Amino acid sequence: MSAASLHHRPDPADADRRLRAALLEHLLRLYPAWLTEGELARAVAEHDEPCGRAVRDLAADGLVHRRDAFVLPTRAAVCAAALLSDAPVRAC
Repeated sequence: MSAASLHHRPDPADADRRLRAALLEHLLRLYPAWLTEGELARAVAEHDEPCGRAVRDLAADGLVHRRDAFVLPTRAAVCAAALLSDAPVRAC
């Protein structure tokens, strides 16, 4: 196998990171709405299993709360997004 073909192989860790980022971005964009994991999976065109894993990882990192079937961003995630955004965002 050539070095060029190794370089173009998708990195699973990068795909996981992109999925977590897409889910968190979607939650933050719709905040204060509560979404189910199924709704999140459909929003980012992902299967339930990878989405569930990504939500679990985001919860472990303190970026989302899981309440029964629902997922919502933590206050810290909302405030961080507001601080990093150029757009006017409601106060934390």
